[in-house]
Amino acid sequence: MIQKIPFVLKLTIAEYKRLIAIRPWNGKWSDGNIQDIVTRIRGQLVSNQTCCAYCGLPFKGTRDKQIEHIAPKADYRQPQFTFTLWNLVLSCVYCNNLIVKGTKPTIQLPAHRLYKKCKFIIVHPYIHDPADFYDWIDVGDKIVIQVKNNKVEARNSIEMFGLDSEEMSELRAGISLLQKQKDQKPISGLDEASVQKTLNYPKL
Repeated sequence: MIQKIPFVLKLTIAEYKRLIAIRPWNGKWSDGNIQDIVTRIRGQLVSNQTCCAYCGLPFKGTRDKQIEHIAPKADYRQPQFTFTLWNLVLSCVYCNNLIVKGTKPTIQLPAHRLYKKCKFIIVHPYIHDPADFYDWIDVGDKIVIQVKNNKVEARNSIEMFGLDSEEMSELRAGISLLQKQKDQKPISGLDEASVQKTLNYPKL
């Protein structure tokens, strides 16, 4: 279902120096002088991730992959973590839109100046193992997510991203069924395309 994302991001010393030179970071991500660094970061993320870091559903295409700041980079949130690599992950357009996550708080305040010492109030894609936070109930046409061990981070993530919605529950079941069929015997490209088309309805 939702998997822990392996951390793979790396920058050169020269790239770090360029980022340090534009401090203080104020949430700006599109500075023309560092677009090559942003492109390099995106390339590493795309090579590492095939599913959204929050909902765990497969990306539909290149337009569905967005670089996401886990701790929001808005001026009134945590702009100091704009270029912290542990704060960057890929998410789908549904989980990363202004209505769902946007600039909602993800860190317990006051935020520690060191990123890894911050207390995250949602399930962090790199730091937390989702298996410790979520349980999954297969009811045939749906796979339902549940909070494990009353973890508040799981409850917050489920509420923020709508992980218990009927649409997501049905999508998980469809993807699981497709994988089981593929494991049992290969299916034709046409059949797989038909199943993917069925699963690919809008989540909004």
